[in-house]
Amino acid sequence: MVARTTRGSSDLSKREMKAGSEELKRKVLSLEPKIVCFNGKGIYEVFTGKKCSLGQQVDPFPGTEAVVYVMPSSSARAASFPRASDKLPFFKELKELKDKMDKEHAAPETTTTLAPTV
Repeated sequence: MVARTTRGSSDLSKREMKAGSEELKRKVLSLEPKIVCFNGKGIYEVFTGKKCSLGQQVDPFPGTEAVVYVMPSSSARAASFPRASDKLPFFKELKELKDKMDKEHAAPETTTTLAPTV
């Protein structure tokens, strides 16, 4: 959500996070993704100002129809999911969500019938 890497969200000022939130909103509105994925509950909770659980969220991204998905943090400091194998089920679920959405939004197959000219 901000342009620099940090050890944790506690290293970010409120001003940086607010500016980052506004920039993220602009990008999502411009790019119109089907899914917006947050890396960790903490940053999503800062963005929305409310608590969340991991996985697909009930509410879409503000001002859009984009589905919001919250992953466990990829930080090695994330104690709840310390190994990649602990996080793998979330990546699989996200892929399944994407595949489902791709299928739902796929253009229907069209056929063309040519009439003989007389």
